[in-house]
Amino acid sequence: MDIITRSALIYQAEVLEPRRIADAIATHLKEMGHRVELFTANAIPEDLELNGYDGVIFGSALDDGEYAPRIEALIGARHRELQHMPAAFFSVSLSNYDDAEALRAESLACIERLIIETDFNPAIFASFTAEPPVSIRGFIKQMGMEPLGRRMEGEIGFDIADEDDYDTVEGADVEAFVEGFLGQIAAMVGRPGESASRPSPPL
Repeated sequence: MDIITRSALIYQAEVLEPRRIADAIATHLKEMGHRVELFTANAIPEDLELNGYDGVIFGSALDDGEYAPRIEALIGARHRELQHMPAAFFSVSLSNYDDAEALRAESLACIERLIIETDFNPAIFASFTAEPPVSIRGFIKQMGMEPLGRRMEGEIGFDIADEDDYDTVEGADVEAFVEGFLGQIAAMVGRPGESASRPSPPL
């Protein structure tokens, strides 16, 4: 994309796996020339304004069917800010399922619960397993451009169970997740209320 974006990445730091994924995401964004600020879920500045960023990413372990309570609390408290900006979510399953479908079912059930309980509608989410940074057993779901537009324009009632609103990529890797996230930001260019990212400098 032809702008330099500024993103916030908020993650669960006390567990190794999401910390590794967060570091890999931040590294890839920086390598692409974008700016990213990392925050641990337990040390968020009280005056942090998420709407000052072009997009925000949340990351948590998924342990025994639960995300980190602090991540869920933050999302719930900030859901109004998140509703009209590009937002992404990744989880790292710590379950020892041998069956990829069981991993998928657990991840889908948990993200759907998070949406219902917090009104958080991530445009893209990824399910990783505990072998960072790449897992062929994971997956990425990305909202299509039309439903993304409806969401950004304030339409409510979005249900993650509606598969027609999402494109699914089998296998989860950091590069695909980052590119999908940047694509969501690019889709916002020219929309009212977008944050002012500066153009890329000429080469």
